[in-house]
Amino acid sequence: MKKLLYLGAVLLLATSCSGGNSDKAKEDSAALEDSLAKVEIAKEQARLDSILQDSIAKEEQQAKAASQYDEVVDQYVANVNKLAAAAKKGDYSKYGPLSSKCVNLSSKIEKIKGELSPEQLDKYKKAKSKYSRLLSGTIAA
Repeated sequence: MKKLLYLGAVLLLATSCSGGNSDKAKEDSAALEDSLAKVEIAKEQARLDSILQDSIAKEEQQAKAASQYDEVVDQYVANVNKLAAAAKKGDYSKYGPLSSKCVNLSSKIEKIKGELSPEQLDKYKKAKSKYSRLLSGTIAA
């Protein structure tokens, strides 16, 4: 870029000093302006490409996080359902381990609650309500 500006300045100086050929000086000046415009366009394109790449990376990161959130919510729902099935069978030996898993997963979900989609949040709230009713004994399954 500096070389191009330097060459442009030298070219303008040389053509303005020659004095005899103003058409040549105009052509050279136009060529220099064209070259400078191309450099500016290239710089702007590089800047826009960088913004696009950043945006794509951010979207990929958000999609990955959403997938991980789905996994945690699904694990929580599955554990609550296992707990309900155990309660229905009267198998209270599984309550401790399953309840512990539910508490751990619920803790994780509460930390990321603000980042969950409405569907994920609804799914979690329904499972949490079911879990609370299981623990309180208001439902048997």
